[in-house]
Amino acid sequence: MARVISFASGKGGTGKTMVVANLGVCLAKRGKRVIVLDADLTMANLGLLFGLEERFTLHDVLAGKAEVEEALHEVMPKLEVVQGGLSLKDIGQIRLERLKGVVVELSRRADYVLLDCPSGFEEDFTAALAASSQLVLVINPDPLSVAEAMKVKRMAGKMRVALLGMVVNRVVGKDADLPLREIEALLELPLLGAIPEDEEVARALASGKPLVVQAPRSPASEALEKIAEVLLKRK
Repeated sequence: MARVISFASGKGGTGKTMVVANLGVCLAKRGKRVIVLDADLTMANLGLLFGLEERFTLHDVLAGKAEVEEALHEVMPKLEVVQGGLSLKDIGQIRLERLKGVVVELSRRADYVLLDCPSGFEEDFTAALAASSQLVLVINPDPLSVAEAMKVKRMAGKMRVALLGMVVNRVVGKDADLPLREIEALLELPLLGAIPEDEEVARALASGKPLVVQAPRSPASEALEKIAEVLLKRK
């Protein structure tokens, strides 16, 4: 069975989807069978980072219109993606209680299942968290992002989801950033890695290719590769 890891932030705009997509690539390059799932049902954009055309999606699976296997897209050797639907016209047909079963089914065919959780604390967020056994917080080095991450941490504790640590994304290093040590102290979680602000991220999104494929030597790519190594070692 796979390690099922959710990535959550509490607020939007942290770059969580970018982190999840690229860590999926990094783990697959290291020989792990990986499935990345977009669990954000209202703001799904994971498929865009891989340049996928919309076929069957998680929305279709949760609505009973497709089987799990039909929604899997192989984007590179050992890496498959389940994208979310961009249209919300059939959102009322989705049954969130099916998500945990979908994740269990995916975990039988992978070493890692990475869930891109929705932002906020609505029902879809708790459903994604409940389907996971481990959690990584993705935050920015600012007070609001840290405050929202604290809420996610408390919720994870109540739901008995193990916290692996946090990834701090979009680090500029100027006085406006909270120091990494201060963030660690506030959240009382280990730092898995820090990703610098990098103009190559936007270029990769425009190209429909993951950053670590499009610009493997960029500062953010190198940071993501190091985080993947940390995840492999951390149980």
